[in-house]
Amino acid sequence: MRVFLDSNVIVSGLLFKGNESQILEFGALRAIELLITTVVLEEVSEALHDDKFGLERSEIESLLSTLQEEVLILGKPDVKTVRRISQLLDDKDDAHIWTGFEYTDADFLLTGDKELLRKVDRAIRTKDLLKKLEDLMDGE
Repeated sequence: MRVFLDSNVIVSGLLFKGNESQILEFGALRAIELLITTVVLEEVSEALHDDKFGLERSEIESLLSTLQEEVLILGKPDVKTVRRISQLLDDKDDAHIWTGFEYTDADFLLTGDKELLRKVDRAIRTKDLLKKLEDLMDGE
């Protein structure tokens, strides 16, 4: 199973124990293939540098290093596609997430963003993906 990650899911998974960190653990174990683009990686890095998290430079570097071991990082999607998709969204900043999902041909887009969940086929919340994974494991 190939899963494209929204940057907010990643930040939550790196910083807090919970559903999102479980998804990153599945990626580290190679139970699922986690995908992001360089744009998402940049967005995660920016978020981790936010003062509200109070992280030291070495902590941020460690978290980003861990992330790079758990996910496959692909290049930037086509600018024309990002522009086309941005026309479909109220929050234009999320166009790169939807475009990245399409660009990577992932099975699911993992996000908590309400607009993306409404508009993107196969967009899914973390708890619902964990349920799917549990069902798959029970079926083996």
